[in-house]
Amino acid sequence: MRGFIQRVSLPRGKFGPAPRFSPEDPARALLLAEKRVGRARLARHLGVGEGTMRTVLSSLSRKGLVDSAPMGVKLTAKGREFVSGMRGRMPKECEVRPSRLTFGEHGSAAQLRGVRLPASSLSLRDEMVRSGASGAIILRFESGRLVIPPYHAPTHREYASELALLSRQFSFAEGDAILLVFGRERVARERALFHACALLGI
Repeated sequence: MRGFIQRVSLPRGKFGPAPRFSPEDPARALLLAEKRVGRARLARHLGVGEGTMRTVLSSLSRKGLVDSAPMGVKLTAKGREFVSGMRGRMPKECEVRPSRLTFGEHGSAAQLRGVRLPASSLSLRDEMVRSGASGAIILRFESGRLVIPPYHAPTHREYASELALLSRQFSFAEGDAILLVFGRERVARERALFHACALLGI
């Protein structure tokens, strides 16, 4: 996904007073434009101002990826090809109900397969929080079960039911990982996962 995000991202400085804008937002906009959608609705979904949205759509239009009309925005043939390639790189995601594992907040989880994670997960977790998530946990599938590294038996007994429920939402292979972000806003959780995937080179 990183290559796709880089191809459509714009320098943050070009967006004026839009402090919540992120480089991943143009790519997220393309995913939403598979069916014709209004600019105001796109802006609300992405969590950006309408001025920022106009700038993003203008850039995507110049790249030949979207077609803008009074009734809304839709992908061009080139845009559909671009999104198809991006979807082929996207990890499987699911929504996670509030639980003790997410400190009572709604969560979003993405499955990573064949991805080499950094030796320390702290920097990646920090980046996901900086992107807007309230918190983040990186889980691994090891020896046939989902664990919270570093494995500690009392911790896993405490969260056994939550880990079991999350395990049933994915089909795992040994060595897979789960990025679990949580927070009140869906936009922030989605943005955090996109940012993490880009950092990991997915």
